[in-house]
Amino acid sequence: MKKVIYLLMGFLLVLSACKNTNNKTSDKEVIKIGANFTLTGNVSYWSTELKKGMDLAIEELDSTNNRQIQIVYEDNEFKTNKAVSIFKKFATVDKVSAVISCFTPIGQSIRPSAEKYKIPMIATATSAKDFALTNKWTFRDFLTHW
Repeated sequence: MKKVIYLLMGFLLVLSACKNTNNKTSDKEVIKIGANFTLTGNVSYWSTELKKGMDLAIEELDSTNNRQIQIVYEDNEFKTNKAVSIFKKFATVDKVSAVISCFTPIGQSIRPSAEKYKIPMIATATSAKDFALTNKWTFRDFLTHW
């Protein structure tokens, strides 16, 4: 699980480096990443586990990196309409450089927003066929075939 989290964070760090962020905290550049997760309810297990791993990875990366990565977590309650609203907030208010989502229905509902706002989105635990093929702003780290 730790390798997956580091892979996600590395991928998002590379993607977010492509986007200009003017946020500064002391001498470190701040890169904001939005996490559009299901943190409450019956299906919250995977999102809460991802959150724990991401928090650990960020803590370790911040101590060795000249950039500070800030994760903005939002609970979509496994509601697609709420997930879309959260993505819009990430794009217009929080000004994130990238977004992570979890679960197929959530990823599918916010995929058009990634293209609209031109913000890279990586979806995990998303098994929809050809999920990332038709949208250059979406990526998936979840294998559907072994």
